[in-house]
Amino acid sequence: MIQLPTQFFNPKNLGRTAVVLALLLAVSLYFRWQPERQIERHQAILLKALGDRNWKKVNRLLAPDFRLRTGHDREWLLREGREVLRQFIALEIRPVDPVLERPEPDKGTIRSRLQIRGSGSPIAQHAKDAVNNAREPFRFVWKHQSWKPWDWQLITIDHPLMDHASYSLP
Repeated sequence: MIQLPTQFFNPKNLGRTAVVLALLLAVSLYFRWQPERQIERHQAILLKALGDRNWKKVNRLLAPDFRLRTGHDREWLLREGREVLRQFIALEIRPVDPVLERPEPDKGTIRSRLQIRGSGSPIAQHAKDAVNNAREPFRFVWKHQSWKPWDWQLITIDHPLMDHASYSLP
């Protein structure tokens, strides 16, 4: 059995320890909840969820007013995303040179090219080639949705490839 020094149980020391731990926790949460960190964290969660084809998680990350510049909404993105990504047997989506821009207090934009690794049907190969060979970065716009510092949702994705995806797969 481990023997702790008797001064550890001294109420004066316990109070000081609690104050120090509370301060450390407050500082840790302050840095964790910074908008920049939250946007980067949510972006990573989104790409992982897409790679895992976890549509419940993707849906939670999309704002109710999500819209592409083509006018398509979140339901369209989820439906078409399922169709394309189910063509993959193995799938991993990684950011390439992501850049965080924060022009407004409650909005943040990440510009990043994407790299898809995986295998699957000819449709999967075509999607993989199109994304991997795209020179222009994708633009992901995140918006802070409430008073909670961790409540960020994606309001749009912008890329020329998204303009050409306005048709439905057979």
